[in-house]
Amino acid sequence: MNTTKKFESVWMDNAGTMMLIQTGTLSADQKTLTMTGSMADPVSGKPGKVREVQTSIDENTSRLEMFSTGPDGKEIKTLQIDYTRAK
Repeated sequence: MNTTKKFESVWMDNAGTMMLIQTGTLSADQKTLTMTGSMADPVSGKPGKVREVQTSIDENTSRLEMFSTGPDGKEIKTLQIDYTRAK
């Protein structure tokens, strides 16, 4: 977003009925985008913290990782997708 100088994202998929709304920043080397937000837990319905990290590994490879904060306050990795450009 031009006014805040931050990135904004909305994540939806067919595994749940909730939306994840996030805001984040790009690293100085422009290789890592870190987003934070919250969404309702599909079981309890209570809001939970989510962190997403998108990393450019090289010209043809990138990685998306998502982390959720559990009820004990500890963060766990909940998703990892590795992308490779088709040749």
